[in-house]
Amino acid sequence: MLNAFLFNGPMTIEEINDRWSKAGVNYMKESRIPRRTFFRMKNAIESVFDVEIKYSTISHKYYIDSDEIDDSLSKWMLETMSINNFILTGKEIKDKILIEDYPSATEDLSLIIKSIKSGKTLSLSMDNYQDDKLRKYEVEPLCVKTFKRRWYLLGRSCKDKTIDIYPLDRISDLTMTGNGFTTTKSFDALGYFKNYYGVLTNENPETVLLKVTPLRAKYLRSLPLHHSQKEVETKENSSYVMKDGYSIFELYVAPTFDFIQELRSLGPEIKVLSPSYLADIMRRDALRVADLYENNF
Repeated sequence: MLNAFLFNGPMTIEEINDRWSKAGVNYMKESRIPRRTFFRMKNAIESVFDVEIKYSTISHKYYIDSDEIDDSLSKWMLETMSINNFILTGKEIKDKILIEDYPSATEDLSLIIKSIKSGKTLSLSMDNYQDDKLRKYEVEPLCVKTFKRRWYLLGRSCKDKTIDIYPLDRISDLTMTGNGFTTTKSFDALGYFKNYYGVLTNENPETVLLKVTPLRAKYLRSLPLHHSQKEVETKENSSYVMKDGYSIFELYVAPTFDFIQELRSLGPEIKVLSPSYLADIMRRDALRVADLYENNF
């Protein structure tokens, strides 16, 4: 039933019955959805996805009001379900639907979520890419977060109470201990990452000004780098080079490694105006890259 709402929008009970008669889960091949089944599914959808299926007395249609869904997890779950169901309906053209591969994290995610809900710490080993050493940790799991096709655990060390990020693809020997903790319910995960881009939080947030080409500006308007982004100046021009036209965007964000890496990926389409030290970092990096190519490295 959720699939029907996601694909077709508001529907009358007659339209719902028509789709029920053709649904694969309608094992009895019923021509109409039983009232008990309808409300059981409706209640399950509302409970799992934290949405409300409403009824309009004017149009006599049931609908999901997506404008009232302000929870990012609910939106993600609904969009994921919609995409998955859409792909399933197109199995005969599966070679035409290309999906990026994600490192598997199903088992670890399940255990982490169980640990958060039960208030028990986690024991884990993590591979340190800097020195190729495996280190053992016991942490209080605070939240999980996705970034750049990877899952991350944010945890507080039981040893020194520092908060750190743990990439799931580098974690091994993950087990839940019998040691309890009580910080999860009071921890504001959304607020914690509010002024950051990505998963690293080792810098202080500040105002960043970016000057971009007219073409890149279009991309940034449709998909902002950060929720704080706002366009403060624009010089329109049909040309796609910065000297003929540009836009300036202001962000309040911490210039962490993750953020700098994103700026680097935009190459000559973007220029940091401030802070000056961040502009210097970008300039030095550009010179190093140019030097590699000039010296045929």
